[in-house]
Amino acid sequence: DYGQALDLSTQGLHILRELDTSYSEPRILYNIGTYAMKLGRWRIARSHFHESIKLLEALGIQTGLAYLYWGQGFLHHLLGDEVVLDVADGGA
Repeated sequence: DYGQALDLSTQGLHILRELDTSYSEPRILYNIGTYAMKLGRWRIARSHFHESIKLLEALGIQTGLAYLYWGQGFLHHLLGDEVVLDVADGGA
């Protein structure tokens, strides 16, 4: 179930951050964003996609950016601006 996947991935992200393994972090951020999107948690998804994109760009890692740009584009297509986003996820 996506809810459990989201919870477990978030726990994994906290461990990665404690270990300071920035090369693994973008992938788990992408996974969290994907699970959040499937649960309709649009703001969480967008935030994690954005954070992953910034890390990949800073690390100079091009692989994975296409998926993240797609995810961000998909959310923009579905939701439009901030007002729509706030309504869609209950303002969370």
